[in-house]
Amino acid sequence: MLYLIYVGTIMDDKCPVSVQWLKEITEGILIDLVVMSCAYPDLCDRRLEKKNEQFDNKLPLFQSKLSHICSMFKLAFPDSIMIWVPPLPQKLLNDKQTNQLKKLIQICYDIACDEYNFDFLKRYQNWIDCYKQFYVKDAFYISKNGVRELTIELGELMKKKWSHYIQMNPPNKRFKTDNDLLKI
Repeated sequence: MLYLIYVGTIMDDKCPVSVQWLKEITEGILIDLVVMSCAYPDLCDRRLEKKNEQFDNKLPLFQSKLSHICSMFKLAFPDSIMIWVPPLPQKLLNDKQTNQLKKLIQICYDIACDEYNFDFLKRYQNWIDCYKQFYVKDAFYISKNGVRELTIELGELMKKKWSHYIQMNPPNKRFKTDNDLLKI
């Protein structure tokens, strides 16, 4: 089962993340793939300007929250394939916002992928250019082609991971695949 969790919805203090809460929202179902991304409304240029705050001053809190969330996900879903997708910009960005997003993507990568060993869609090393191609011009959402591209990339990564997982885990230690059912 694929489970997509958008970290922006669970990053504030009103909804504290815990292993128990994560297991409850998935109703105890074995999750094969968890895809995580995050919103960053507190780091949004407009919101920062409105509150007269600085992007770099807000980053340490974001980093600690993201690190906590990644550790909770690893504890809640120890057998799942975990994939990190960089945060989506709200729109096409100016130079200042582009630099901030690049910095944020690097921080997310360092925490989620380096520290917690989440997989990353490596094909898209330059997410800024990638998103410029994926976005509907002057809109706040990804185009159909963009969604299709990301879905294909996730599918390819999942196929590689699943193949490796099947080789490493005997059938009695994982749920049944079509191949296992044919052998019965």
